[in-house]
Amino acid sequence: MKRLLTYLLFLGIGIPVHAQPVLIGEADRYQLGQGEEVRLSFTFQGNGEKFEAPDFGADWLVLAGPNHSFQTSIINGRMSQEQRFNFLVRPRKTGKLTIDAARIRYEGQWIESKPLEFEVMKGMSRPKDPNDPRSRAARNSFMKLRLSKSSVYVGEAVVLDYVLYYNNAEMPVEEEKPSFQGFYTKELEVDDAARRGQEVVEGRNYRTYLWKRYLLIPQFSSAKIEGQPLMILPTYIRGQRRDIFGRIQQELIRQRVLLDVPDLKVKALPEKGRPASFTGAVGEFRFSAELSQDQVEADGSTSLRIELSGKGNLGLCALPEPIFPKEVEVFDPEEREQIRLDRQGQRGTRSTEYLIIPRYRGTYKIPAVRFSYFNPKTATYVEEVAGPFSIEVLGGATAPTGVSTAGTGVA
Repeated sequence: MKRLLTYLLFLGIGIPVHAQPVLIGEADRYQLGQGEEVRLSFTFQGNGEKFEAPDFGADWLVLAGPNHSFQTSIINGRMSQEQRFNFLVRPRKTGKLTIDAARIRYEGQWIESKPLEFEVMKGMSRPKDPNDPRSRAARNSFMKLRLSKSSVYVGEAVVLDYVLYYNNAEMPVEEEKPSFQGFYTKELEVDDAARRGQEVVEGRNYRTYLWKRYLLIPQFSSAKIEGQPLMILPTYIRGQRRDIFGRIQQELIRQRVLLDVPDLKVKALPEKGRPASFTGAVGEFRFSAELSQDQVEADGSTSLRIELSGKGNLGLCALPEPIFPKEVEVFDPEEREQIRLDRQGQRGTRSTEYLIIPRYRGTYKIPAVRFSYFNPKTATYVEEVAGPFSIEVLGGATAPTGVSTAGTGVA
């Protein structure tokens, strides 16, 4: 028997040995653009159990998976089994990225795949062939982001537009949105007639569609638009087939594109010349305050109305609070506002009205009310002053003994 084994080895005749199954990880490509998808598959020849997916970490977004398939085949009387686990993932950043090993348990042991390495480039990879369907689709429709200003102060409004340029396309779909860190953000309504237009780009006519419009008001100088919107642009191109009447059919290409956000510089408000009454108002405003009547009977009533109107960050700034004498009763103010949003920011009127009931006769003083704002057009602070105000109370009792009138404004 020993001689026979030696003879077989000498002739190069192998003796079957049961090899340990392996878990093979593969991708449909290893070079891709930021925002593009890649398909992964982990294949195991055998009947494994407890498959554990890779740790994708913060560098990868899992869009789908794991999708598990199991196949059994019998060839020449021998049975084999194959398991496959599929994923659809997308990189979150550029550079050289790695997907760690997956593993599966087989006959009491863990079997691991090899890590997968990728090169992720900025933007989306584009086919070099100008006749490639994706290249033709990119010429037929694309989208741009436009800012109404490239530089603003804290509190100054800026508008971000999503504009679709197209010849033959369907409505876009946004898969990932940018992050507006440090901004007050509101999507603006746009009339349908104002959405549509025409524009020439590189000598070619395009129809335009204002898909979205955002009002952004930075709250800090560190405010920043982060990330890139990931869009699907369904676009029609001239196909290769004809219908039964001989007409060339159109082919729908679902473009996936990353949009570049224009740079926006947010400037801090200057310290020089800032009034003590400044509370963050930025824009162009008109300020007023007035008494409904300055002469009343004891236990009668009057009211002080404070009003702010104009355009800017109207709804985000604080109205001044007057200082009232202790001898008058003041109720919580009634607040009203009529604000609409447009490309200039918030426009309209805000007011507070205080109901005042004096209990004792005399003349009561309300100090002047001050309001200041920063005008970004002139890059200067403006302070407006209303008052002081005087209320004469007729009749009624005098203030009781022991009530201090110091600093109350009682004359």
